Amino acid sequence: MMAKFWWKSQSSARSKGVTWTGVRRSIGRGHDVSILQDTWLPDLDNPYVTSVNPGLVNQRVSSLFLVGDLAWDFELVEDMFEARDRNLIVSIQLSATAVKDDWYWCREPSWFYTVKSAYKLLQEMSSASVNVENQARWKLLWQLDVPPKVHHFIWRAILGCLPTKSQLNTKHVNVDLMCPFGNFTSESIHHVLLQCGFAQSCWRVSGVNMAAGLGVDFSSWFFNVAETQSRVLACEAAIVGWKIWPARNDVLWNNKSCSAMEVVRSARVVLDQWKNAQSQKCGALLVNNINNVFERWRKPVFNTVKVNVDGAIFEAENKFGVGCVARDSNGCLIVALSVSRFGLVKAEIAKIIGIKEALSLIKKKQWTNVVIKIDALVVVQAINSAILMPCEFGLLARDCRVMFSSLSNVSLIFVKRSAKRPLIVLLEGLVNCQIVSLVSMMLLAL
Repeated sequence: MMAKFWWKSQSSARSKGVTWTGVRRSIGRGHDVSILQDTWLPDLDNPYVTSVNPGLVNQRVSSLFLVGDLAWDFELVEDMFEARDRNLIVSIQLSATAVKDDWYWCREPSWFYTVKSAYKLLQEMSSASVNVENQARWKLLWQLDVPPKVHHFIWRAILGCLPTKSQLNTKHVNVDLMCPFGNFTSESIHHVLLQCGFAQSCWRVSGVNMAAGLGVDFSSWFFNVAETQSRVLACEAAIVGWKIWPARNDVLWNNKSCSAMEVVRSARVVLDQWKNAQSQKCGALLVNNINNVFERWRKPVFNTVKVNVDGAIFEAENKFGVGCVARDSNGCLIVALSVSRFGLVKAEIAKIIGIKEALSLIKKKQWTNVVIKIDALVVVQAINSAILMPCEFGLLARDCRVMFSSLSNVSLIFVKRSAKRPLIVLLEGLVNCQIVSLVSMMLLAL
């Protein structure tokens, strides 16, 4: 249904809502993508061309390619576009195997549409209009040192999303409106968490001040506690409020009651256990020093070539570079390669371009029994996967799969972190326009 909506309404994409905000076009052959009307530039906030030039009207992206070649005509792009658009265009890495221009969803790491990512986008769009005071209040809630499920509960209570009897009645659910704790009062969020006699007993047992809770809604009361009382009491307000709700459910559904003391004690136990678990988790990370794990370079097995690949972004120069270092089973350097390109790209794009350059080198040298290693897990997974992603990254991954299929006994392996000093020198040389000689690279490899 959504795909049908996209295709029927693509001519007026600028007027669409959240759906079109997250939709982008990937460039295959460029014949079906309008330069001015489609969302094809790699800019999360504004994917449209902003340059004003009569020569761009009713033109397709394919008109920006070199004649007879699937590559950008840099001179033409320089003449037709302003700096912002020009830099975005040349950063798009074209696929050699793509046969059509496709659609993809830019708000999900998998590049496929999900309801969750669309909902998150809606929340971001609505929060952009929220005033600074409300943003600061939400920040107070999310920074409380309580379990995530408590954050979620309080968030729902503040937004009025708890399924109390009054809330269900507004959704045309025919239920008895009376409070399950025996009060002859309609059960609202404010009532069940603050005004109900049982709730007030819980708050009196806890250390939270209830004085500000009468006559206001739950949202105002909770934020008043978070802003005027200590952080410890704000956490207690959140955890006790969260525990009142299951006590209410037990009375309503199981006819099972408990005391206010039991609710507060249980809430404090949950909070203490969660804090202890968090401190042990952090301690384990510090002891194991996981972030500093790296892999030392090792010689490949007999009669095998090892190729290490890496990429780097040079933001100030609006460039990125890739480098490859190939060694034999004795650890001796065979060849080193470095390439620079215009445009600012994401790290995974730079890495996958590096893989393409390495595969081209292997094909040119007619090597067999080759192991390619790179420290980008997402790149290795994308190339080894059979899933066809319609985005730029997915098209480049397909290019790599096609190249792998034409080579003999060439494998791709992920490494956490390797001793890549020769690669680092290669990439640093790119930005300074230096040519690294074979002799210097051999010295570095020793």
